[in-house]
Amino acid sequence: MIILTILKIIGIVLACIVGLVLLLVLLVLLVPIRYRFSGEGMNADIVADGKASWLFGLISASIQYAEKKLLYRVRIAGISLKKGDLLHPEKTRPEETDLDSQILKPQEDKKAEKAVEYNTAEQTQEAVSVQTEEIIEAAVPEEQNKTETKTEQNKEKEDLSDRIERFFERLSEKYEGLINKLEQTEAVLTSKVTARAIKKVKEQLFHILNHIKPKKIAGNINFGLEDPANTAIIYGTIDILAIAMSEGKLIITPEFYQKGISLDMVMQGRILLGYLLVCALRVFFNKDVRRVVRVVRRMI
Repeated sequence: MIILTILKIIGIVLACIVGLVLLLVLLVLLVPIRYRFSGEGMNADIVADGKASWLFGLISASIQYAEKKLLYRVRIAGISLKKGDLLHPEKTRPEETDLDSQILKPQEDKKAEKAVEYNTAEQTQEAVSVQTEEIIEAAVPEEQNKTETKTEQNKEKEDLSDRIERFFERLSEKYEGLINKLEQTEAVLTSKVTARAIKKVKEQLFHILNHIKPKKIAGNINFGLEDPANTAIIYGTIDILAIAMSEGKLIITPEFYQKGISLDMVMQGRILLGYLLVCALRVFFNKDVRRVVRVVRRMI
């Protein structure tokens, strides 16, 4: 009976631990990361705020741009973990006073004198070593030097020819290997399996981007550049994205004859880590993707 009660207690404890682990996993995967961004102002007077929170505000991060300063803060359970300024002003060195110059100049003069003495000592040592080398070379017979130079020249010629042959052999081997790799890569890229794998990856990336994009965007943006042509190019690109993401609630107006920017906008959305994990697993367990990955690993 005692053993059974002990086993029951152990089973209950293990079940509680497993339940807590499953609860934590579900919270991580199913509780969304909520983010919000807002901005208003004109040119240098723009004020922008961004905030993201997770697990019902247990973990949060915020960033703010105002008065040409970018501030950030990270909190966990209400405790400020990190806070600071991303744009630090450059530190200026204090000017030297007369007292500093009076103290430092004699020390610098002494260092210069020591350096001059050390350089003269090195020059005398080098001169002595050069004279000794000249005496030793003069003592060696000329015939011995001639024979040694001939043998060295022959060896250098043989080594040079061998090196040239080896260089061309290696070059031809690398060229053949490069051609084989190019043929293999062409075969892999043009295969039907690769086309299906790329289609699958694109599909899941589209789902991820559609999930990450803000669910609410509204406001006005007016901007203008020095060159009206560049303004038109940027406006054509941004306006298409704004219409697709905000369904016409974000209005972008180009200023062709005035340089500057003014905005008054809000956007917010949410991200589920569980959804991102599902998309990643769909790509990971796809047969075509796994086959392409295996072939690429063999090629590398």
